Amino acid sequence: ALHEQKINYQGISYGTLLGQQYAEKFGSRIRAMVLDSNIDHSVDIRHFTADRAAAADAAFKEFVQWCDRTTTCVLHGQDIMATWPKALRNAAQMPPMSPTWLRDWVFGDMYRPDWHDMAQLIADAAAGRPPMTAQAEYNYASIRLATVCQDFALRVKDFQQYSAIRAE
Repeated sequence: ALHEQKINYQGISYGTLLGQQYAEKFGSRIRAMVLDSNIDHSVDIRHFTADRAAAADAAFKEFVQWCDRTTTCVLHGQDIMATWPKALRNAAQMPPMSPTWLRDWVFGDMYRPDWHDMAQLIADAAAGRPPMTAQAEYNYASIRLATVCQDFALRVKDFQQYSAIRAE
């Protein structure tokens, strides 16, 4: 469409997948390509969710270790693994936020990473305080889910499979 013989491409986040797909179809038209992550588009739902869960779990544990050694962390010296479920329960009751706002926001903070913001959010939610920081709300979760549902063949065949994936 651009009438270019070769392109340079930088794929960030989901743009990595687009770059991978372009390279598979038009590899001879790439001069240089930088991909900041890797997405296996061929996996089934079990592997897709397990990989994402493992990555999120590892990042959360990294945050806990950071907070344990960083005195400026508002949760320093606390049992974060015990505070987290309390924060989730409280956050789900904070109108007008969605019930999953804290989980989604923390996931975003792990992605950057922004450990200070993450610690403050968890501390505030555990104390029953709404968030004090201002993160843009543009319904990202729905956009992300709609994209993933359309771009991947991640169908759950029944409730039994869903329960097994969730438990794993």
